[in-house]
Amino acid sequence: MKELKLEAAFQTSLENVLEVFYGDDSSFVKGYHREVNKDEAVTIGPWDERKARIVTFTPNMPMPAVIKRAIGMEGDGVQVREEQLLRYTPGTSSALLTSVSIPDIKGGDRFKTLIEIQFTAVDQTCKAIIIVKISAEVWGVTGMLEKFMADQAAAAFQNFVQFAHQWFAAASVRPGPLPHVPSTHSEMDQFFDAVESGEMPHEMSLEIYDTFRDNGSRESKGEAGGGAPQALTVDNWFMHSVMRDLSELRVAAGSMRSSALANELHLQRLQLDVERLRIENHAILFYSRLQTAVIFSGVAIVAARFYLQRSRS
Repeated sequence: MKELKLEAAFQTSLENVLEVFYGDDSSFVKGYHREVNKDEAVTIGPWDERKARIVTFTPNMPMPAVIKRAIGMEGDGVQVREEQLLRYTPGTSSALLTSVSIPDIKGGDRFKTLIEIQFTAVDQTCKAIIIVKISAEVWGVTGMLEKFMADQAAAAFQNFVQFAHQWFAAASVRPGPLPHVPSTHSEMDQFFDAVESGEMPHEMSLEIYDTFRDNGSRESKGEAGGGAPQALTVDNWFMHSVMRDLSELRVAAGSMRSSALANELHLQRLQLDVERLRIENHAILFYSRLQTAVIFSGVAIVAARFYLQRSRS
């Protein structure tokens, strides 16, 4: 299981954030999926008595061919079913949103994204701490799939927060209902740009190891040979990412070999020290026995002289 931690701050009240994100007016959520995911068919169910609802959408997510083959997927679009659960008492300064997302494919319950968002009101700002836990239970390719899902989640949340900032900024200068905000991302940019460039949306931080930064970006921008920029396909990205992981593993293996050699040298020094101590111990034992023998010899000589003197007298 992989875990991501993100933090974001919105320059508006907690109540406004909850109303925009999770209120009965779903224009923000529909606008986000329409502009960012290119999904016109997103469905948002009503909140039930448990304060839970179901959202179904199709993310605009290019998927490497190797992953498609691994999970037996055909086509490009994968519908996702997200169950959201909101815990909030009006008048309080915090709220908790939890959700579970599962793709609508055969065996989709093996791929889960668990999200926990803690909203906190600080003055006139709403701060959010987002914990994302990703699991993929497919023997032999679990790490590869979880890595891909983590990259997808990181890019999606960056796009979501940026879209929210644009939405709140537009709403603050216009009266009436919240406006429609166009996306600033192209179809391919949505997934790759945020992770490749490492640029965070305003007042947002992300704790996750970067699997793409500086990895193949020069080739994709035409910097390596000075030619025209080349299109970066998702399969090329995935291969770059895998090659970087292999390179990091080689570096780690080299470091482990160096540590093993250092440990071997240390062990050899310890063995020499043990051998030296053994020799010193033998020498000490020899000298102690020699001293004992000398003492006994002296006592024997004295006793012999005493006996001879008595026998003569």
